[in-house]
Amino acid sequence: MYTTNVTATGPPRYVAWISQLNCTYSDLVNVSSDGLSGVTVQPGGDVYPPEGGLVNGTQIPPQVDPTINGTMFIAVVDDNPVLTSYNLSVINQHTIAGPAIYAAG
Repeated sequence: MYTTNVTATGPPRYVAWISQLNCTYSDLVNVSSDGLSGVTVQPGGDVYPPEGGLVNGTQIPPQVDPTINGTMFIAVVDDNPVLTSYNLSVINQHTIAGPAIYAAG
């Protein structure tokens, strides 16, 4: 069994949704007094807005990349720092629970 080494100093406030190139946060609400349960909503939207147009005279449909798709990692965190694939380890100092695997779609 995996146990998270908690180094976070604050209470659980967000859920981090981590994919290969993106980290999105959702609010964690209705957190129990013991901090062992809470509620969040899977974020919607797109990572990049859809684009389409003509390429060499051919109409290209918009390409949509949903924020949450396929298999992702989630973690309960106490803060929502800006993360990229280059500084993802910054999340370690804010992680309260996780990472866990989440399957969407």
